Parts: sequence; structure tokens; C-alpha cells
Amino acid sequence: MKNNATILQGDLLIKGKKDSVFIKENKNNKIAVTVKKNASILVPPSTTASLEISVAAKACVEVVMMSCLNVNVYLKKDANVHCTMLELDNCNSVFKGYLEEEGAKIKLEVLSITKGMCMINQEIYHNAPHTESEISNFGVSIGEGKIYFDTTGKIYNKMNDSNCRQLSKGLILGENGVVSSKPILLIDEYDVKAYHGASIGKMNEDDLFYLMSRGLTKNEAYTLVLEGIIAPFIYRIDDEQIKAYYQEKIHEMM
Repeated sequence: MKNNATILQGDLLIKGKKDSVFIKENKNNKIAVTVKKNASILVPPSTTASLEISVAAKACVEVVMMSCLNVNVYLKKDANVHCTMLELDNCNSVFKGYLEEEGAKIKLEVLSITKGMCMINQEIYHNAPHTESEISNFGVSIGEGKIYFDTTGKIYNKMNDSNCRQLSKGLILGENGVVSSKPILLIDEYDVKAYHGASIGKMNEDDLFYLMSRGLTKNEAYTLVLEGIIAPFIYRIDDEQIKAYYQEKIHEMM
């Protein structure tokens, strides 16, 4: 995006045209963001406030979040939002998306890597016809790490020609790890497309053997596979210092 970056309130890194994003922070540790035009928003790991994002009609927004936040996103007509969330170590996050008007589209991609406990709740509400939502989760459990994805998509009556997709994948790198997916589709309209899927398991033993036969240790093989998983998520971090911080933190976890 060919625009100047602006740090607002020491928390959010915004890229967009002047006056495209407006920030308001209240006394209850909540940040309200109104996006009028195309923009990108980076939420650093130091942010602890709840986040509310309202996206105007036809605006395209990219949001990258690296905190255990409570997040609410509201989309107007033909708004398009792509959210990326990185969760490391212990976390308890809630993400809710509200497709308020026709043509609204939201995509949420989550990467969770932990040796501890991660609870991730996601809810999408199709409050208008001709709306689309997509949630893609990837969980990596290290050691005895436990990750729980609780995902709900709701399409109300008369919200025809809507599309709701949910997919969760999990990789368990340990004997007692857990990656759990609980997908829920609540559909009150016939003329829609809605589906969910999940794929969870341990690393393929043949792949692991192949990598170790090339001289890698078991931990090095795990790390190489993990780097392939996290690379698309790390790539979206538009800040070299934060990107380096996450790469180092993930290597320390291995």
C-alpha cells in the first residue's frame, strides 16, 4: 500500500490515506476504530485493549493481530475485511464478525502455537443477504500444549445467497498435545452455502524420517516443518521488528 504509516495512541500501526481511519479510546480499555477508506491495521503484541472495528461501505481492510484480544468487526455494504491473528503461548481470545449489509465479506485466518493453553472463540453473523465469511484455523501443539477452536457461523432467515465456510487444521508435536475443533453452523435459510471441515493429527512419520535421514535432528525437522506453516502468517506482518520478534519467539518454543 503506497501510503504513509502512522502510529496512533502507541498501539495501532495504520497504513492508509489521510483521514481514512479514525481512532477513539474509552475508559474501559477499549479501542474503537472506524475505517472510511482502504487501509491496513497492525495490532502489536503489547496491545491489551479490546478492539472494535467498523468498516464503511466498499472499504477494503487488512488487519493483523498479535494479541489476546476481544475483537468485534462490523461491515457495511460491499466492505471487505481480511483478518490475520497470531496467538502464541497461553491465550483466551474472542473474535466476532457482523456482516451488516449486502455484499459484505470477511476472512479470518488464525495461527496458534502453544506449549500451554489456547482458547479461541469465533462467531460470524450473517445479518444481510449476499454476504460471505471464511474462517481458517491452524493450530500447532508443542509438548503438552492444548488448543481449542470454538467456531460458530450464523445465517438468519431471508439472508439468501450467503456463504459461510469454516476449516480447522491441527498439528500435534508431542505425545500428550491436543488440538480440538468445535465447528457450529446455525442456518435458518435454504438458499445458502455453508460447510465446515477439520484435519488434525501428528506429523507424518514418513516425512519426519525423510528429513532426519538427510541429517536433521528431530527438533530441527519439526522446526523446518513449522517454518513452512508459519511463513504465510509472518509475511503479513508489515513491521520488521515485530516480525523478527515472532520468528525468535517461535524458535525458542521449539
